[in-house]
Amino acid sequence: MRTAKLFLTLAVTLFAFSFSYAQQEQLYALSVTVKNNDSLAAHTEANQKLVEKFSSLIYNDIVNNKQYTKEDFALEANKNRVLSLIGSELHVNVDDAKWTGKKCTMKGSVSTDIYLLAKQVEKRLAEPESPAQNGGAAVITAVSTNEPAEQPAAEEKTELTEQEMIAASNYLKEGMAAHAQKNYNEAIRNYQLAVEIDATSAEPFFKMGNAFYELNRYDEAITSYEKALALQPDYTDVLFNLGNSYLEKGNYPKAINAYERVLASDPKNADAYYYMGAALFQNGDQQNAVVAFQNAARNGSRDAQKWLSANKLTW
Repeated sequence: MRTAKLFLTLAVTLFAFSFSYAQQEQLYALSVTVKNNDSLAAHTEANQKLVEKFSSLIYNDIVNNKQYTKEDFALEANKNRVLSLIGSELHVNVDDAKWTGKKCTMKGSVSTDIYLLAKQVEKRLAEPESPAQNGGAAVITAVSTNEPAEQPAAEEKTELTEQEMIAASNYLKEGMAAHAQKNYNEAIRNYQLAVEIDATSAEPFFKMGNAFYELNRYDEAITSYEKALALQPDYTDVLFNLGNSYLEKGNYPKAINAYERVLASDPKNADAYYYMGAALFQNGDQQNAVVAFQNAARNGSRDAQKWLSANKLTW
């Protein structure tokens, strides 16, 4: 289970963010059409083509408007790598996707500050090239998708084909591998591709939430965790991480509720008691916070024991 980050760290992050983004974000919109004998492959290829088109368009804007600061950015020899790095930094919203037979038409949009994007790419360009950098891909969020008429609606589809099961499993594995390398954007992209194929498993939603959490994108983490819980309401690891996300956002009542749900299934969970104590304390309920810390200490939490000892309290 994932532990919550320090409140001091969160405060510093928010303070630093307030001085960012002096430039204005720009909105880009594009569409692509892909034909393939396999409709699933057409959808996947359309995702890739959309990212490539956005990367190329934004690269041209950066170069033409001289939004870069290092000449290496605009060198022709570096172009392919720069395009790949731009793609890995993008968050593409898929606004519409229509499948007609074996053809997929996908419309998407990207909102980004090209000056700050160029700075981030320059920073990564200066680092030694790695497989993660070279193969990075944008985060792709599907807003609405219209599947081909000849396919049954999602709610009517009771079984996945063997090909779909293999594809979903492979995307999940690739996401976990990228996650282990701390390439969270790439991990999210693969988790999203997994759930586009199979939205009946809680695991990819849970892992996607964890990747969003690592990127401090707590609202998206919460959405992913809630989807996992809709499929598996008693998934205590998801509940715990949902509580941590609300704790980071400062929504202490919802954090407390999530930890209480963990403890209903796992009454000796020291971490849940400890972080519930932190949420109660931040919410002004010091009396119940002490009780929670004492329960955490009794169940082996060293952090709770240290806190209680520092405040001359027993457990």
